[in-house]
Amino acid sequence: MFNMILVSAGAIILFYSTWLCYKLNNSVKNNTAANHYWVLLALICLFIFGYLAFFARLIYSPVHTTNELLVSVIFFFGAIFVVTVLKINNRLIYDLMRKSADLKKLNSDIENKNLELRRHTEELKSSKQKYKERSMELDKTLDDFYTLRLGMARDIKEKILEEENKKIKERLDKLRSEND
Repeated sequence: MFNMILVSAGAIILFYSTWLCYKLNNSVKNNTAANHYWVLLALICLFIFGYLAFFARLIYSPVHTTNELLVSVIFFFGAIFVVTVLKINNRLIYDLMRKSADLKKLNSDIENKNLELRRHTEELKSSKQKYKERSMELDKTLDDFYTLRLGMARDIKEKILEEENKKIKERLDKLRSEND
């Protein structure tokens, strides 16, 4: 009787392990490991048939020997082993999938930051070029102003100074408005 309980419990545990194996196989669909889990599922089903055949032999055999008890214990703990291995595999695969998703999110965040840094770099290059051009124009304006001052004494006599000052003021006002 104890033999039949052990074999029955082992068969029930193996039925549970088929569900675990199927669940595990569905979680790794697009992976090379999926084919191996189908093989494992087929082997578990084969073991279940072996358990059921041994259970039928126990029912129809009137005498139970020590060997049958040993086989029943081995079958029971074999089923425990299979379920334990599948649970460990399930946990490992789910942890790996979760960590893979976390890494994908971190990678996406890094890519976004990288794009943002590139955009800022381009803006800085553009600003640098803009300020370089403005600096050159200011240098030209200062040179013109210096040249104007040198010729101011001469221009005072000719009354040209007022016209030149007006031109310089217009240029400076234009530059100021562009900077704002």
